Amino acid sequence: MTDVTLVKKSPEIFTENKYLVVKSFLSDPLLRVAYNYALMLVETGKIKKGDWRFPGTPILKQDVLMETLLEELRPQVELATGKKLYPTYAYGRVYKKGDSLAKHKDRSACEVSVTLTLGSDGSTSWPIYVNGPQGISAISLNPGDALLYRGCEVEHWRETFDGEHQVQVFLHYVEQDGPKAEWRFDKRPQLGVKKQVTLMDKLKTLPWVFKLQMQRLRGNK
Repeated sequence: MTDVTLVKKSPEIFTENKYLVVKSFLSDPLLRVAYNYALMLVETGKIKKGDWRFPGTPILKQDVLMETLLEELRPQVELATGKKLYPTYAYGRVYKKGDSLAKHKDRSACEVSVTLTLGSDGSTSWPIYVNGPQGISAISLNPGDALLYRGCEVEHWRETFDGEHQVQVFLHYVEQDGPKAEWRFDKRPQLGVKKQVTLMDKLKTLPWVFKLQMQRLRGNK
């Protein structure tokens, strides 16, 4: 699935730039299955629409197939980053026309993150922007391509989407020997189950949510 030549150098590149692009990170038939699975969930109405960041945009939260990908692709992510990792959670979106992503960094469970393009209607390229040590880069991902990045450190965003749909899955990990190891499974008993969110958990996330909402409002001016 992954370019072996690139893998030999990729941990060094990832450490230096804090992000890494891997072409053909996921290939058919699994790529096609995951893409069509997400579209079928939308077509049959068996998917939640919207979160606080993207109202009305279909999301795959704690989805069993996406969290299976999270674990199945972990060895590739470890190989590319040179880190031993715990999976935390997977999150998918079926982006629609007009969606945009405000500049932000991710929460503690996203120490090492992957944004993987599963497919799109093909009408437009929709780059993701990252602000790494070498400055800002616009990265276009074809179906199966992935961007691996330090989610808590690298600011990232997308401008307004002009296409009809794009299916994206986010795979998040923490280093096994790092300070965020406690976020294994996103503090759930296992992958694929809902997280029990307490009132205290919600209160702790309010400053982070408020900051992102303000960034989004400023971006829409």
